[in-house]
Amino acid sequence: MSPSAISPTIDAQEPAGDGSLLAERQPTNCHASTHHHLHSQDELLDLICIGFGPASLAVAIALYENSTSSSASSQPKVLFLEKQPQFAWHAGMQLPGAKMQISFLKDLATPRDPRSKFTFLNYLFENGRLNQFINLGTFLPTRMEYEDYLRWCATHFEREGAVSYAMDVESVRAGEKSKDGKVASFIVSARDQHGDLVTRRARHVMIAVGGRPAIPQSLQGLKHVAHSSQFATAISRIQQQEAGRPLKFAVIGSGQSAAEIFNDLWERFPTSQVKLIIKGASLRPSDDSPLGGSVNEIFDPDRVDSIYNQKPSDRAAATSLDRGTNYGVVRLELLEHLYEKLYMQRLLKPEENQHRCRIITNRMVLSAKQSSVYGITLKLGLPEHKGAEEDQNAYEELQVDYVFAATGYKRNAHEEMLSETRDLLPSDLEKEREFPVARNYRIQWDENKVASEAGVWLQGCNEGTHGLSDTLLSILAVRGGELVNTPMKVQGTVDRTKFTVEDSMRHLWSSLGLPPEALSSLQLTGEGHGLPSSFKIGHLAQTSIALSALTAALIHSLRNNSRVPRVTVPLRHAAIEFKSERLYLVNGKSIPPPWGPIGGLHETVDGYVRIHDNFPNHRSGALELLGCSSAATREEVARSVATWKAVDLETAAFENGIVISALRSYEEWDTLSHSKAISNFPITIRKITPGPPGLPAHLGDGNDRCLRGLKVLELSRVIAAPVSGKTLAAHGAEVLWITSPHLPDLPALDRDLGRGKRTAQLDLTSDEGRSKLRDLARDADVFIQGYRPGGLAAKGFAPDDLAALHPGIIYGTMSAYGPVGPWRNHRGFDSLVQTCSGMNVSEAEHYGAGEAARPTPCQALDHAAGYFLAAGISAALYKRAVEGGSYAVDVSLAGVMSYLRSLGQYEGKTGFECWNPSRPEEVEGYLETRDTVFGELRAVKHSAAVEGAMPGWDVMPKPLGSDQAKWK
Repeated sequence: MSPSAISPTIDAQEPAGDGSLLAERQPTNCHASTHHHLHSQDELLDLICIGFGPASLAVAIALYENSTSSSASSQPKVLFLEKQPQFAWHAGMQLPGAKMQISFLKDLATPRDPRSKFTFLNYLFENGRLNQFINLGTFLPTRMEYEDYLRWCATHFEREGAVSYAMDVESVRAGEKSKDGKVASFIVSARDQHGDLVTRRARHVMIAVGGRPAIPQSLQGLKHVAHSSQFATAISRIQQQEAGRPLKFAVIGSGQSAAEIFNDLWERFPTSQVKLIIKGASLRPSDDSPLGGSVNEIFDPDRVDSIYNQKPSDRAAATSLDRGTNYGVVRLELLEHLYEKLYMQRLLKPEENQHRCRIITNRMVLSAKQSSVYGITLKLGLPEHKGAEEDQNAYEELQVDYVFAATGYKRNAHEEMLSETRDLLPSDLEKEREFPVARNYRIQWDENKVASEAGVWLQGCNEGTHGLSDTLLSILAVRGGELVNTPMKVQGTVDRTKFTVEDSMRHLWSSLGLPPEALSSLQLTGEGHGLPSSFKIGHLAQTSIALSALTAALIHSLRNNSRVPRVTVPLRHAAIEFKSERLYLVNGKSIPPPWGPIGGLHETVDGYVRIHDNFPNHRSGALELLGCSSAATREEVARSVATWKAVDLETAAFENGIVISALRSYEEWDTLSHSKAISNFPITIRKITPGPPGLPAHLGDGNDRCLRGLKVLELSRVIAAPVSGKTLAAHGAEVLWITSPHLPDLPALDRDLGRGKRTAQLDLTSDEGRSKLRDLARDADVFIQGYRPGGLAAKGFAPDDLAALHPGIIYGTMSAYGPVGPWRNHRGFDSLVQTCSGMNVSEAEHYGAGEAARPTPCQALDHAAGYFLAAGISAALYKRAVEGGSYAVDVSLAGVMSYLRSLGQYEGKTGFECWNPSRPEEVEGYLETRDTVFGELRAVKHSAAVEGAMPGWDVMPKPLGSDQAKWK
């Protein structure tokens, strides 16, 4: 990743490299398309990336996938400046048959999110070569194909005008200062293709310009000498100029690049002489073992932490020890190929002086000069005799026409760019050559001189602090996500702690890319906190319910070609609805809560854990893990838990599919890598496949309910996902709730959450059950699932499967911990996410009663997630109508937690000073009475009102499996 004249090394690992990425193999003059923006110094950008090679592209992809918005108001303002006029990733080393040296799975997205549309596999699929590539039986594509993959990825960002080519950045300097006198932005100056000076401002600058070719001093300034990074272009000129003349070539270096050039010249010029000059006694193979070599743990992203945290002396020693995996080594396949050729040469011509191609060992270039007869005269000697040219026996002369130096790169281009910023470093470091870099890649400025909200970030030049992987492709996907999610916080620049509910609605609405004029139809009433908590639960309740109602009203306006009807959501009613499963009566009686006998908080050796035991299988699994009998009492369970460390028990539970969470503080949660993978925007919408625009054909005009006729197939249990189906049903959708005959009834929840749904059961472990579900999905407009991550996908019901089965379908997924990150496949529930994420500890601290943990007064994450999923489904339906395509909508409890946390908390105990209804009698005015098969049901009405299309439930709850598995 570097400017045009800069190409990084090609050794045992594939380096990040340089290269501007072009769409569809055609040179795109992107600098021209965005050039008019570059002359404006007025706009403050969020991020300028200098260099648009793989490292910057990985950041671009992570930014794109972390933002669900097509709205300029919510998108980060990012600009990529690239020195090259057009794409040329490793242009000088695109040799025939040259392959990558890492697995294609270490692309720009897969290690961070295998479901990304920017994966190499999806590139193959989109270009119609997936099956053919599979038939190759290799993990190593050619460099040519990988270059094409990079072009394909970059097309997206070029079309959005985010990239400007032919921009030669000269300097980065301090910009304006904040009120406290600290630098709050940086100014980037560059020369465009016409030589004109261009400047732009940004809060953050990322420098990712790769390495500059390092040619030995003895060879500098000589004609007929080229660095390996220019080999492909130089050799084409030589072939044209020297056609038919036998030539003499020298290649200097002992790594992969040198060996590839040596091999290429041997085959390209069958009558010429080629000498490979190496310092050592032989070429050395790269270590490809799983624990030690080029596609191994040395280059794993997780290793960066341990390397950075070492003492500088230990780190230097470890890095030196590991260099044999990446520098001065050659892939074994190429070594074997060269040895076979050398052997055949010896077989045909036993005398070494007759060999056309040779490897000259234990030699280095002591000096060089231009020759009148040949191009260059090289003086070679033993490495230990460098500087001893006067000893005539210590060297030999070699006459050659051309020299190619595969002698590595210097990664110091940033030092010149940043020369005007050295006074921002701590005073004791101003005169140091290297800029000190933190683990998060930010330059460690003097905190009294540079604001924490601004920074310069270095990529590909931190090998000394971050390890050998810093310059390589292996780490880019994960590193891009880390940069976007945590230190730069490019996509999270909005401070939500002072948001009103109206502010939150505007932010959510614009971030989903929905038409802003629809917001004028929203009326939010009421004041106060809603429910007693340090968290803004009333705010969350009113916002999430209003979002679900307004998106449904937006579909109503599309169906009827009319304005968006008025939507009203009162705060108190919304807060009450967040407790709906606790505030209903059947025949005048409350149903006991669903909590089991051993669930809740238990003390461990070093803290606490929370056990979830609503389902019998979870309870029995926990008892077995703890070594307790099936009839163990809560006290017996507590004694067993007390012998464990909290995180050890949580880990063991995860590994055994059991739901137990360790109690953590915010500080402890924030150190986990998974916390960094979670976006604090609660809804993710991505297009699965393209398709023609329009609503489902059977959704004609109609005014009684916003979503009347929408067919929703819901596979879920407990609270969160069922709330989404219940919400869509309130707006008129036909919801068919499919459950498993193997799972128990949860009457305390199902009586409330079953409203609006017909209920059928299918056994998806059988061919018949899966076949029936596929038949239902073919006619469904929406598919909602909230089961164990990967469970339905393994049975053939992944988003891509259903999009192929029914183009245009909306696939909604509810999960505990989100679709990406190390915890993505873990089971979880509202109470457990509150426990492990710091919510319970923070709530207890605010309440101030000395408790270890305090739960919120309702299942706030469950309810908000359900309404957000319903809103995301309606928003995706809108996108289908105007853009076309099939869509996947993801909402997670952890994502909602992160969003709720971003709203801030009430100070001290002030948030607890409000009403907290605990009995149905206390909310009498908010209940409706309906007859059901269970008797008279008194339950909370839906809190959203839609003018002319009032929400409500036509179907009342019934025993699971009461209906046939078919559409009306």
